[in-house]
Amino acid sequence: MNNTKARIVRSHNGVIVPNSVYVTLGGGLGDVFYVYSRGENGWGYIKSLKEKFPFVKITALCSTHNPQTVEFIKYNPHIDEYKEFGWVNDAKSLFEKNSNGAKRLDKEGKALKALNFARPNVYTTDEDKEIIREIESAGNFVLIHPFAGEPGRIAMPIEEWKPLVDEIIEKNDLNVVVIGGKYKRTNRRTKEDKDETFEYERNRLFNLVGKSNARICMRLASEQKHFVGNWSAYSCASWVNNKPTTVIVTKQTSINLENKMKPGKRWRNAKCRIIRTNGPSRDPRNTDYNKVREQIIESITK
Repeated sequence: MNNTKARIVRSHNGVIVPNSVYVTLGGGLGDVFYVYSRGENGWGYIKSLKEKFPFVKITALCSTHNPQTVEFIKYNPHIDEYKEFGWVNDAKSLFEKNSNGAKRLDKEGKALKALNFARPNVYTTDEDKEIIREIESAGNFVLIHPFAGEPGRIAMPIEEWKPLVDEIIEKNDLNVVVIGGKYKRTNRRTKEDKDETFEYERNRLFNLVGKSNARICMRLASEQKHFVGNWSAYSCASWVNNKPTTVIVTKQTSINLENKMKPGKRWRNAKCRIIRTNGPSRDPRNTDYNKVREQIIESITK
């Protein structure tokens, strides 16, 4: 890659701005939602940068597990180019090697002083908007994601989610939207195919598994009545949007999640009820899922 130093230009009011800058995303899709929505890593300045200095090229460099990262950001009108490298341990070094002389925006202190900070929007297509509009016009809904990128975070077998859908609709008088899809998870050393399926149809259920994308799901996360699911990217989407959530985790996983919700940690303000199972979905023998569903319904009803 060409790492020649980016040319520097001077605006009419004396502010020094690089010709080319980059912003970054890394980790899992939940990390992407968190960083992007909060405007971290320079994302909060790209709109102002393009408005004040339209000649500046903005590139998004991504090193994440999930190809939905690109789907999530691809229609942002302030991004000129995006690149996804897959997750690596040292993303900082990766970004520097592939910057092509661009400057990292959040490190350009002088330029940032001339810009306004604003949390970026989620930009959707007309087709996305139609799906979202149909769901929202049908009434209040519970968003469900019964999957997770890490198998150890899947705390309830998929068949146990179907009676839960029925109970939410019939006992809480709410619609249900189920999300998920097929993708290739890229870890540091391996690539793993994920094929999430949920074969169930009924009235008041919007089954979007395999039929949506991260843009749609993030917008739905901002409008939902309640989220129910495993600890996954979409529980993170709910927390980012300050929505009530119910997360089902194994006893072992709950310790890690609870640590992330302590004062000073990322999810300290999350509106989250944690429901524990005795083991992962692949070993359901010691968990009473009827009781788990009762707790979920109770949580939604409050």
